[in-house]
Amino acid sequence: MHRCLQVIDIVSNILEFVSLIPPDQDNPWRGYTNRHTTNPVLAALARTCRTLSEPSLDVLWRNQYTLGPLIRTLPSRLYVEDIEDGSGGDPEFASCVRRHLTLSPPTAPSDWVRFEYYASKIKSLGYYMFEFPDQDLMNWHRHHLLHCRRPVKPQTMELLCLCRRQTVMLPNLRRLRLTRHDIPLFRFVPMLLNPNLQVLNIAFYAETIIRDPMLSNDLYYAALPELLESLPALCPSLTELAMCTEQFPEVALHALSFAKTCPHLVACFVASIPTWSPSADILLHLAQQPHLRDVFLSLDEETADLSWLQPVSLRYPFPSLDTLDMRSPTLSSCATLINLMGPCALRLVRLQPIEGPPPASDFRDVFVALRTHCSVRTLQSIVVEYYPEAPGCTTTSEEHSLTGDIVSILYPFSQLRFLQLQTPFHCFMVDQDIKDMADHWPLLIELRIADQFSWCTIPFETTWAGLAYLAWKCPQLIEVALAIDMTVDNVAETTCQAGFRQNMHLRLINCLDSTMCEVEQCARSVHAFAPLVWEIWGNGLGEWQDDDSSRLPQEQDAIGYYETASKMIREAHASEEFILTPKYDILEDLNPWSTANTRPSKATWTRVHE
Repeated sequence: MHRCLQVIDIVSNILEFVSLIPPDQDNPWRGYTNRHTTNPVLAALARTCRTLSEPSLDVLWRNQYTLGPLIRTLPSRLYVEDIEDGSGGDPEFASCVRRHLTLSPPTAPSDWVRFEYYASKIKSLGYYMFEFPDQDLMNWHRHHLLHCRRPVKPQTMELLCLCRRQTVMLPNLRRLRLTRHDIPLFRFVPMLLNPNLQVLNIAFYAETIIRDPMLSNDLYYAALPELLESLPALCPSLTELAMCTEQFPEVALHALSFAKTCPHLVACFVASIPTWSPSADILLHLAQQPHLRDVFLSLDEETADLSWLQPVSLRYPFPSLDTLDMRSPTLSSCATLINLMGPCALRLVRLQPIEGPPPASDFRDVFVALRTHCSVRTLQSIVVEYYPEAPGCTTTSEEHSLTGDIVSILYPFSQLRFLQLQTPFHCFMVDQDIKDMADHWPLLIELRIADQFSWCTIPFETTWAGLAYLAWKCPQLIEVALAIDMTVDNVAETTCQAGFRQNMHLRLINCLDSTMCEVEQCARSVHAFAPLVWEIWGNGLGEWQDDDSSRLPQEQDAIGYYETASKMIREAHASEEFILTPKYDILEDLNPWSTANTRPSKATWTRVHE
């Protein structure tokens, strides 16, 4: 064996690289947002190489989504797997096969040997195999039932408590995330707490418990506050507390009280319902924490003026902030806070105005504040979200106009990966603005402008050429939301340029209120620069109606139009990737007594090029 493999740091770096290999790497439609709970390559290394076995197992078991794999390390005679498929339930989970574990009481101390061995390797519970840091604001939200392959029953957890008779189940656990799948097991959470725990993330909505007739409301209003009160005693090393979903005041206050008692607070991300905001004293305490990196701030009319940041002893609030999620009446409070922070190294920023659509002047103030004070090497994500309480909101082209000049303020942030402006406005952009974004932000993963709304500026000055240029210059782009004039058939202006390469990562295109062309032209244009697009959708120009939508004009039947275009793109890629030779006869190939071999080899599978 090479002597380099005797250096533990080299081995660790190799295995960290291997852990990033997705199990579906051969799937052409896999994307950046895919989530995985296993890694076959690491498992193969652990089984075949004695030197790499132990380090591989450390990485393989480090992050676990559920306790199911750990329970399966017990002797096979002690558990039974009942297989349940989703064919008879929700069509969304028809392909979900779940294996319910039924445990029998272990009878000998030797039954726990393998269990204890692997339990000591688990450092994170409720997390995927790997999660990208630039998606920290949404990683908690991507917990899908399809990944819960081996859910643990409350009866199984109760049996573990009775038979194992130890206060801590996972002695080296550092991070714990509780999702909606863990609600039935909530009374067993103290078994997972230990003095080494550093991060606790509660990622389920209050309504999930309160509206479930099978669960008692005491689970939320009594058990959860008691758990939060016990954290300082049970988890003295805890420095990060996150409640990413909106909580009622009874629970949010207990979480914030922990923040006031934690001596080395690193993250306090406690979201609350919009009708309640913490007091100025709590906000001031958070602003004075020297090591605080992640925070959720909810301001009301009394605290939006930021007068609570005026103490003489507080020169620069939030000196170490990395992630800022801020909800306030207007965006002007957000701009004021960033200006008060002074030089900063913000990485993720999400702003939520709640008193009406923000005007263009507020966008300009926020962008100028970021450009003035934030490091251009750190900022990766900017999200501005506005959700109207009632459908429809009033905007004017004079007050709510988004132009390329406003967006250009952010051009110095070359590391930007996510730009989401999910607010209603009149968007006056041209192809050159889209091309400038692509040139300044080559690492873009998502670009969504007026997502869930409309641009309201027909005729549009953005075309296929600008969208194709964006996909070309941003090769990691996965999702885009732009309105364009589809009737302008000019995609060749970009695809014919020297060095052009198709974007193989783009999956989703939201065309908003784009001017629609013939469906064949739409599919052909998208396929020219992004052949692996999985879905296109949009609002169309008219209001879609439930009754007899097929009789509507094409420009009003947006759902049927985009469904047809998406299907044509997927079929076009499949037909150009794999074309069977006419000699192939599937019936003859299935005949075991036939001497003819018509199955195509690799050489007979041809790639079609334009």
